Amino acid sequence: MSFTVGRTFEVTGWQGTGGITLGLRFGSENAGAWVDRSWNEIQVEFDGVSHGFAIRPSFWRKCPEIRGAAITTWMRRHGLAPWPKNQPPHLKLVYLGQNRYRAELPTPGLER
Repeated sequence: MSFTVGRTFEVTGWQGTGGITLGLRFGSENAGAWVDRSWNEIQVEFDGVSHGFAIRPSFWRKCPEIRGAAITTWMRRHGLAPWPKNQPPHLKLVYLGQNRYRAELPTPGLER
């Protein structure tokens, strides 16, 4: 699979029942286009610090998202959570090469 370093794609916020655990929802189209099926983990950089997230088998079936404490902390630190029902933040991931990405905050005024 060939990905272009520096290209971006959109993800949305995800929250588990009760909103305690937060994550990034890739959606099935982005999952297929930006994540190699041979990877067991991806690395996402938040504010200059890289964190690893497991790619579980359900990522390919019905749950194309990554989740964890690092995402929850980052989203809350930047005022992205909590969000109104059915209005998750729209964010960009920048592909950095191999299984690495960087999360970018939404541009003020351009959020959906």
